[in-house]
Order: sequence, then structure tokens, then C-alpha cells
Amino acid sequence: MISSSAVVKSNTNYTLRKKEETALKKKGVSSLASSILRLCGHEDAIYGLDFNPRGDCLASCSFDRSIFLWNVYGECNSFGVLRGHKNSIGSICWVDNEKLVSCSADKNAAVWDAQSQSRIRQLKGHTSFVNDVAVSKNQFSFMAATVSDDRQLILWDIRTRHPQHFIMHRYPLLAVSLSADPDVVYCGGIDNRIYVWDLRKGNDSPLLELMGHHDTLTGMDITHDACFLCSNSMDNTIRIWDVRPFFEGSDEERCLTVLQGASHSFERNLLRCRFSTDGTLVGAGSADKFVYIWDVDSGELRYALPGHDGSVNDIVFHPDQSVIASASSDKTIYIGEIETSR
Repeated sequence: MISSSAVVKSNTNYTLRKKEETALKKKGVSSLASSILRLCGHEDAIYGLDFNPRGDCLASCSFDRSIFLWNVYGECNSFGVLRGHKNSIGSICWVDNEKLVSCSADKNAAVWDAQSQSRIRQLKGHTSFVNDVAVSKNQFSFMAATVSDDRQLILWDIRTRHPQHFIMHRYPLLAVSLSADPDVVYCGGIDNRIYVWDLRKGNDSPLLELMGHHDTLTGMDITHDACFLCSNSMDNTIRIWDVRPFFEGSDEERCLTVLQGASHSFERNLLRCRFSTDGTLVGAGSADKFVYIWDVDSGELRYALPGHDGSVNDIVFHPDQSVIASASSDKTIYIGEIETSR
């Protein structure tokens, strides 16, 4: 028979242990259930992912033609699967906490509602594979941009099915980004150059042409203040550019840093690159199965993160916590904590 004093002691030990576990968890740098989590569910290579602005949901897209919605906190389970594209889905981004936009090799982009888990409209206008999609970083804007092998850049108001602006380029376009000002668009493709268009100018001539990469552009991202652009290329470099309109330097002077470490391979996947929300870090996936993260100011490599068993095709920083997510051809996603303090 167990004495009452033993029961009291046991309860006390349990309470102390729970307090210790809570204290240890509070020492973490995020609200994740664990410092690193592995998410499985896709049946083929994962090409893109994005956190919603609130940071409690992660969306991922795959060669398996599906979009998975994941809870970021707790057990990080998948709570929804969006289907409707008829070919590989290459890129995805949230418009707000309820809606997201995707693009596919089926020649279409699509707008989805996460709550009803349904497609609410298709964006038709391209005649070949749609390689990338971006939305304005202005939360009050409903503009999205898509680029395609058909050489077109199309700007959309996602509240309608109708394109708002077309630009026909000379070569296929693979990467696009929009700043808070949806009239300024950044894109690049197989001619190794970055083009900046100001659509308010009323013509199709680019405002800037940035030269420096020696191979195909595969990804790009703009900081929230629209001052700096990062670009990923099959020349195995990430470049950071000063894209402020009043900067009057040459291309060489606009290129602030050339970052090395991340690599491409014979697969020639469209590997992305991303800034952290505060613009102090830049990250990219790599064909060597690592995630690379650099300090923007110094150009120093901060992390080379292992874990994946295939090419890391996309990475994304959490909007307000020290967390990064990565998507791989190994059909898995990792979500993990990083230390972002300098």
C-alpha cells in the first residue's frame, strides 16, 4: 500500500519536472513544438513553400500537383490539401491569411481560399509553363505577377480573372518578385540578366537591366523596403543588388555582394532565394542538399544546414520568429529554429 506522503512526494516531483520542462521550452527561440520538425505527406518533389503573414500556416507545392496546408505550431500536421492543377506546381505565395496564389506547368496560375480549401479562380493567359508567381508585399494590394516559358510577364488583379498588364520579353522568364509598390516588377530568366520594370512609365522598356550573373536566373526576392534585391543563378552564386531608383551607379556598383556556397546541378531545378523579414539575412536552397544562410551586411556564411536527402528547392523565413522552412526533392519539409541575433 502506498502512503499518502509518498503520493504527495510523487505529485511534487511531477510538478517540479513539468516546471523544468516549461522553463527549458521558454529558452527556445520560437513557439515551435520542437527546435526542428520534419513534415512528410507529398508524394513527389516539393518545389515551393511560404508562410502566411500571421505565421501559423505553411503552404507547400509539389510535382505531385497538390498544395498542402500545414499547422506551424503544435504537431505541425497537415490540415488540408488543395487540388486542381493538372501538372507540376512550381511556386506558391500567400496574398493574406486566407488566400494564396500558385503557378503550374499546366500554363495557369490559380487563386485559392485556405478556409474553404477550394480554388476560387484560375488566371489564364500564358501559353506555356508558368515558372514563378509573386504577390505585392503591400498587404492592401491585390496584385500578383507571373512569368513563363512563353516569354511573358503578366500582372494580375487577383480579384478578377483578367490580366492587367502584359510585357513580352525576348527570352523565357523564370523568376519574378514584386515590392510593396505593385507597379515595380523585378524578373529574370535564361539571358542571365535582371530586369526592373516601372509600369507607370507607360512603355515596355525596363527601368534597369542588371548584368553580372553568368548563367540562368532561377529565383529572386526583394526586401520589404524595396531597396535591395537578391538573385540566385545557375552560375552558383547569390547576388545582392542595390535597386533604389535614385542610385546612379553602374551594374558593378549596384552589385553589393556575391555570395558563394549554394550550388546547382545537372537537374537544373529553379532554386529560390529569400530575405529574412528584417532584411539582415538571405537564404537559399542548394543541389548539395544543404540550406545556406548568409549575413547580408558582411556577406559571411552563417549556416550550412544539413538534413535533406535531395536538392533543396526553396526556403522561407518565418514572418516574425527565428524559424526557417525548407522544401526538397526528397518529398519532405524541415521547419527549424535559427539564431538570428548578430
